[in-house]
Amino acid sequence: MRAIGFLFAGQGAQHPGMGSYLEAASPAAQTVFRSAAQALGADLRPLLFSGPADRLNQTEVTQPAVLLTALATLAALREHGVDCQAATGLSLGEYGAWVAAGAISAEDALPLVRDRGRYMQEAVPLGAGGMVAVLGMAGEAVEAVCRLVQDGVVEVANYNCPGQVVVSGDRAGLGQFESLARLHGAKRLVPLPVSAPFHCSLLRPAGEQLARRLAGVTIAPPKFAVYTNRTGRPLSDPEEIRDNLIRQVSEPVRFEQALEAMAGDGIRCFVELGPGRSLGGFARKVDPGAEVYHTDDLEGFKAAVGALGGAV
Repeated sequence: MRAIGFLFAGQGAQHPGMGSYLEAASPAAQTVFRSAAQALGADLRPLLFSGPADRLNQTEVTQPAVLLTALATLAALREHGVDCQAATGLSLGEYGAWVAAGAISAEDALPLVRDRGRYMQEAVPLGAGGMVAVLGMAGEAVEAVCRLVQDGVVEVANYNCPGQVVVSGDRAGLGQFESLARLHGAKRLVPLPVSAPFHCSLLRPAGEQLARRLAGVTIAPPKFAVYTNRTGRPLSDPEEIRDNLIRQVSEPVRFEQALEAMAGDGIRCFVELGPGRSLGGFARKVDPGAEVYHTDDLEGFKAAVGALGGAV
């Protein structure tokens, strides 16, 4: 029996229509949607299924919307006999992994990430910062270019996979970084559709607010390994998980290292939960022999269930 790892989507993968097939395909997903409406005080399904995109892209909306889509998918997969032995997620997606492992309840996680999104957006004025994906440069080379920037702030925010690193910072720092990165061999620079410079020192005020918010959230030991963004390795102690989530908002996401650790522990089959398909692509970049399934649409969901569980 092959070990399965679940990969939970993060912010940036959102799009109108995400999760819409689940409404008809899964009674378990319908239950998650209804429970989420009670936890959040609002039914997000119209926004998930129809947009508008500009509202969906607002951070305090995006975060619960993406997490809800992933949790509804999780319920649908389990309904059809597909489960995991380990999990990770990209930034926000790590919360999905903790819910899947039973460390945090969905009822706590959804309003928590809504507030997390607000804290992250409020830490830096709208439009004052951003994030840029750097393609074709190793992490060490990107770090070296960041050190050359003299105006503003720019730091590595995500180590996604070999050849793809994301930087985060204010407008002055990003502008200078982009010029320097082209000179030092970056093949492509792609601004990301996010509304704040996540996972850099500019977000420390958000971490301070999140610490106060997390103090009232119950965290239990996870039932299986959750590979964290900060270190790429699993955590099991609830207080260490709490500290990890606080520091995660202003420290780099080491997704590549998490995938490497999972592969090293024998996990070579992955199911991506939530909108988008980029995480499965990252897994294949880290481990070209990895078996990968996505659940962004009904066809992909059926393929995952057909290969790993029962019939849809």
